[in-house]
Amino acid sequence: MVVPWIDRHLITNEMSLRMAKVAALDGTSLLAGILVLGMMIVPIFVALAADALRVVPKAYKEGSLALGVSHWRTIIKIMLPVAKKGIIAGAILATGRAIGEAIALSMVTGSVANIPNPSHGPVFFLEPLRTLASTVVDNAEGMGVPTCESALFACGAFLLVSCVILSFFARLVARGQKQGGGLNG
Repeated sequence: MVVPWIDRHLITNEMSLRMAKVAALDGTSLLAGILVLGMMIVPIFVALAADALRVVPKAYKEGSLALGVSHWRTIIKIMLPVAKKGIIAGAILATGRAIGEAIALSMVTGSVANIPNPSHGPVFFLEPLRTLASTVVDNAEGMGVPTCESALFACGAFLLVSCVILSFFARLVARGQKQGGGLNG
């Protein structure tokens, strides 16, 4: 749905001709990858942020409202600062999910060994590319070749280490949230 829309509405014949030497502009692009990943990780982030807001002690909200503070001001000045660590942890975990996504990105980004070049102007968002996770998926048939196998394992190891580090930081950030939060934490 995203790729055909980009192809029909954002890519002009002039753009296609100008970029013909670099890559075919057919809708599979960085922009399609951004949109699809955004649609995939927003529900994860929203669920984790909602959980972080749910663990804010009710007394904080009730006390603020009892003092005559408006509902929105209570959310912004009381609840969000208390839930900040959990919200940040949710963002980090959603980012880790995005880093490891391979199949959806492989399908919508064109999976072309190309790095979009910002010097091409705004059209670089419409250029196809291949992510690290897509590289592992797309080149799995080369596992019998030692050099290809080593490169794919290196890509996979890098992705694994990245996700583990992000999960570690998310736990570190969320640690204070589980202890009841607080206005100073």
